Amino acid sequence: MEETKKKQSSTLLLEDLPNEIFRQIFSYVNGVHAFLAFSSLNYRFQCLILDYCTTFDFKSIEKTQFDYVFRYHNTRQWTTLQLVNDKNTPGQIEYFIEKYSSFKDFTHLKSLSLVRTDYAYEYAISKLAPILENIVSLTTNSWEISQLAALDLPKLKHLIIIQHYGTLSGHLHSISQLESLEVRMTYRDYFVDNSMWPTKLKKLKVTSKFINSRDLSNANDTRTS
Repeated sequence: MEETKKKQSSTLLLEDLPNEIFRQIFSYVNGVHAFLAFSSLNYRFQCLILDYCTTFDFKSIEKTQFDYVFRYHNTRQWTTLQLVNDKNTPGQIEYFIEKYSSFKDFTHLKSLSLVRTDYAYEYAISKLAPILENIVSLTTNSWEISQLAALDLPKLKHLIIIQHYGTLSGHLHSISQLESLEVRMTYRDYFVDNSMWPTKLKKLKVTSKFINSRDLSNANDTRTS
């Protein structure tokens, strides 16, 4: 009997861990999964998730769960957000714009990814202009570049472009504040004009699923080659 009591007393439950441990854990995990898994556990976990989950990736998240997270989490705490239009979540980006894209709700957002694999040539950048004012890192599809170049986004330093057709937009050169640029080619035949790169680039990476990646640490060399 005493042995059983000792074993029970030495058992460490998840809820026995200190807040500092959860702070570290929640800073690395996808906030969507953490919120769905732990928010209904108890009030303590609700507070921990609200305070420490800042990265939210909604890839393959169904609409009811999408709404649940946005309804009950404090989006003002979010620093990273990914939205994906694919076969599992068609129209997710447009749904977000329609329902949840108020600037006052994303005042700390620094990184935004808008990924489309549905090849629907919808434009989202101009509709999200207020949110983009504080964005440092952005992932978007190639047809959005002309609209992106028309915006004044001095804090935007890192851009990832998902390229679905053969020629990159000449508007890239206008986004002169960029320090790093990655272009992910999904098209077999493409043309790269070195004169189109922004002038302040420190890092340039061009990848294609059909060829080996080109990682160019000195963008100036690329533009003059």
